[in-house]
This record gives sequence, structure tokens and C-alpha cells, in this order.
Amino acid sequence: MSYGLIFWGNSTHSKCVFKLQKRAIRIIKGLGIMSHVEFFKLLKILPLSAQYIYSLLMFVVKNKNLFIVYNS
Repeated sequence: MSYGLIFWGNSTHSKCVFKLQKRAIRIIKGLGIMSHVEFFKLLKILPLSAQYIYSLLMFVVKNKNLFIVYNS
């Protein structure tokens, strides 16, 4: 799921992937369809949107030399 996330994480298809992520968690935990998805916290798993933001931040940190900083 995280492969190439910085490229496709903002696409319209990411909603489908997020739904699949929630479904997988429900299956793993043996929950029903209407169960609340507080289990991301309990399982210490980042939701797709948080993984996307994290991967973008890590890219910027690892590639600081690619960005120009302007001082005012």
C-alpha cells in the first residue's frame, strides 16, 4: 500500500484503498461492518491519509538539497 504513495496518495483512487484498509482491519479483528474504526490507534497503524503525509514529510527531510530556501 505504501509503494509509491507520494505519487498516488492524493489521487481519487486513494479513497478505494482507504476503504480496503478499513475492511482489512475489520477482518483481522473479526469486527462487523458497522464497527467504529478506533482500531487504527489500538493496532498502531496509520490510516492511508496519515501515511501519505508522513511519506511526503520524510521525502522533504531526506532531500533537503532539492529545495531552495528564501530568507526575507
